[in-house]
Amino acid sequence: MNHTPQHDRKSANANRAALNAALVRVLAALSVLTLLTGVIFFGILIRQKAQAPNDPPASSATRAAESEPPVSGSETPPTAPVETENRTTDAATALLPPDTATPPETTPATDTPETDDPVTTPVTETAPVTPPDPGIPTSSVIVPETADHGADYLKDVYFLGDSTTYGMMVYAKDLVSYDHIWAGPGGTIDFVDIANKTIKWPDGEKSFGDWEEITIAEALGRAKPKILIVTLGINFSADGNSTWSEEKREQYFRKQVKAVSDIVKENSPNTKLAFQTIYPTIDSLTSIKNSRVDLRNEWLLAECEERNIPLIWSHTVMSDENGQLIAAYNADHGDGIHLNTAGFRAVLSFVRTHPVT
Repeated sequence: MNHTPQHDRKSANANRAALNAALVRVLAALSVLTLLTGVIFFGILIRQKAQAPNDPPASSATRAAESEPPVSGSETPPTAPVETENRTTDAATALLPPDTATPPETTPATDTPETDDPVTTPVTETAPVTPPDPGIPTSSVIVPETADHGADYLKDVYFLGDSTTYGMMVYAKDLVSYDHIWAGPGGTIDFVDIANKTIKWPDGEKSFGDWEEITIAEALGRAKPKILIVTLGINFSADGNSTWSEEKREQYFRKQVKAVSDIVKENSPNTKLAFQTIYPTIDSLTSIKNSRVDLRNEWLLAECEERNIPLIWSHTVMSDENGQLIAAYNADHGDGIHLNTAGFRAVLSFVRTHPVT
């Protein structure tokens, strides 16, 4: 039986202990190195993620371009869109005024001469269609509505008529000069034998009764008005002739319209003549009923169309929903025919927005 000496066993044990200690140190060093390597690697990844969290992977061409330094003395404008508050704008658009929709074109100029050819594609504009007033007939002689021509327009207008015109001297004297208002003796004119009818020539130095009485033809020759608006027909006494047929009444009424036109042409050919519709009445207050007024206005329109005379259809602004004179326009004495100040203001406002040109 062999027995290893005691001192040999101690030496072997010492060697194994030293080897184990060295191995432990090596493993510890490797662990530390592995840990440091991992920390560095993850640190690089985290840093790259923080710098460009949303950027897609760059292509090889992009990386190559980024790797080349810019040429000295030049600047490369940005070409990629810049995101700002969820809006994408390129560099060129960002320099435009806020109300400019697109950047100016940068196409290089050429030597091609400009052409004078008109645009071949027509531009179609759709204008709003205003429905006609149901109270105004459709006719080429009806004076259309325009913007208000103002008070100065009335300075060019003379008014010839019966008592419904004469009332302007009292109730519209702040709107129309008295010497532009022609009415007959007694302040009225019958629409019969009009060629021989007379008017009172305005004279501010005398009362109305003392004004000179002259024919319509003479008045036209003196004043040579720029515009003459005639409102006649409410006093059509031929209606009272029971022996006349409706057709004969119409013929006679229209004959008076023609006579006025002829008088103006002969005595003041540069005067622009226009008729105005007969004002409505209030049936319950007068014997001149609206049915007769409406019929006379139809005759007036027919003759104006035949002679191409402008017609101001003011009847519509004077009528209520029943075709009667608006009660608020009825004269203070309430006869259902004549107008008060409000009525004349409505008429003259209509005249200013329906000018004779």
